[in-house]
Amino acid sequence: MADGIAFSCSKTSHPSQIQPSLRKIYQALNDEGVEHKHTYDLKDWANQGILMLNTALTTQVGVAGAHTELWKPFMRYLFEVLNTSESGLVYVFMGKVAQSWKSYIDEDGNHIFVCSHPASAVYSPEGRWDSSMVFSKTTDVVKRMYNQEIKW
Repeated sequence: MADGIAFSCSKTSHPSQIQPSLRKIYQALNDEGVEHKHTYDLKDWANQGILMLNTALTTQVGVAGAHTELWKPFMRYLFEVLNTSESGLVYVFMGKVAQSWKSYIDEDGNHIFVCSHPASAVYSPEGRWDSSMVFSKTTDVVKRMYNQEIKW
């Protein structure tokens, strides 16, 4: 069950209820050789400054993307504020919908990575998600720029 952080499911009480996309994220972390804690709750990531955000913050049950248009003004505003007040941020756009927002980011001083959405693994013959090494790349940038380790 969702909890407000993209891919997180802290309200899950049984391993079979883990979000399929989160399973693919953990599989990608393993494939990339990135050490991580296997938990359903990603608030530890959020507490380190990793904002996992969907481009639409609500939807209609069973209708993915139902509120996308509703949230567009807010997302434009959010990226505008980030561009004018922050630099040195790392953006990871997962999937085509997220990647459509890439043009709103000031590339000067920021780091932008793109990859397919974890759910795209459904269409992979092996059922594996191609993360494009975004977790390793993000870890490397944060280490180099801020001398901090991400505890995935």
